[in-house]
Amino acid sequence: MAQQAQMLIDWTPSADATSQEVHRSLSSSGPWTVIATVGATVSSFTDTTVDPTPFTTYYYKIKTNL
Repeated sequence: MAQQAQMLIDWTPSADATSQEVHRSLSSSGPWTVIATVGATVSSFTDTTVDPTPFTTYYYKIKTNL
């Protein structure tokens, strides 16, 4: 059976948001990939597509759509 890995990301949504995009990268300078689009009031996301290999570092950013 394959090993399952996940990462929980929390943030404070902007009051002006209409939606938000969760971006992920293997480098702090990108390139960035949109892994989810969530509603305006959502404040967390669980990334279940992370690689379970030890010592893999992921970077996340949230883009607010106004």
